[in-house]
Amino acid sequence: MKKFIIIAILLAVTTFVNAQKYVFLFIGDGMGQSDVDLYEAYLAEKDGKEGFVQSNISKIPLLSMCTTHCKNRRITDSGAAGSAIACGQKFNVGEISYSEDGNQPKSIAKVAKEKGMKVGIISTAPMNHATPAAFYANQASRKSYYQIGLQLSESNFDFFGGGGLLKPTGNKKDEKDLMTIYQEEGYLTFTSLKAIAALKSHNTKVIFTNETLDREASIPYKIDREDLPNNSLAEIVETAIVHLDNPKGFFMMVEGGKIDYAAHDNDAGSIIGEMEDFDNAIAEAYKFYLQHKNETLIIITADHETGGVSLVTNQTLESLANRKCRCRNSEQS
Repeated sequence: MKKFIIIAILLAVTTFVNAQKYVFLFIGDGMGQSDVDLYEAYLAEKDGKEGFVQSNISKIPLLSMCTTHCKNRRITDSGAAGSAIACGQKFNVGEISYSEDGNQPKSIAKVAKEKGMKVGIISTAPMNHATPAAFYANQASRKSYYQIGLQLSESNFDFFGGGGLLKPTGNKKDEKDLMTIYQEEGYLTFTSLKAIAALKSHNTKVIFTNETLDREASIPYKIDREDLPNNSLAEIVETAIVHLDNPKGFFMMVEGGKIDYAAHDNDAGSIIGEMEDFDNAIAEAYKFYLQHKNETLIIITADHETGGVSLVTNQTLESLANRKCRCRNSEQS
């Protein structure tokens, strides 16, 4: 069943932006309560303790539960679920913030941009994958990767970071490369976070793509990054905060996109690693909150649950977290 825990109260989209100067929206793709339990059991074992050690995810003071059925089906996907979070209404499976009547809904990120806030979209999945796309695109199908990619630059958002692009030259590989289009439309493109941090001015639009990419143009699993050029989700968030910070504030959506991938792969070790990567990114936002307590809102949620993760008493989680699974597929929700 695709149900999930929403770790803070998800208010009407305009409420976020009107109430707070700085808004962080963290989405653990495919992250159910059982994934949080698994990760917190791992933290306890790592510290030599019994039971569970509270993660940054669970330290948020307001907790609630929510079901995730979409407009036309009991079981949702990341397109419909991400779009519901982004726009505050239900969508059909596979849609990206799309309305058949032509009156396309406006995401919270677009509302924030119209108010003069800077906007950042970050994911360990490809930047034109379903969840990131829900915040800047309007498409009838999540598989319209090239058309979604064209709408990325049309959004005029200030920071995109993480994975690469699916179908960057179209399905037939005969379209103009999306990165070339982005550069022509004023985006600075980087594979180095240090280069972004070194910019003399942060009044620029940037796109960061991790130097090493895995299948489907995603950032490699944390467990696989040891010997590769590596940027954690926390490092990307840290860089984005510096780039986006300004007197009018910012809205940042951060997706732990490969929690879902690992669950589809039945790869519990990689789930733990991706949960850790996601949780560490939340810690960066919390550091910022401590400096701006009366102006910052942090929301942590999931779009749905994937895989039906469960705990058994004889699992040694620390060894599991270091075990690489090689039976991975590529069908994600």
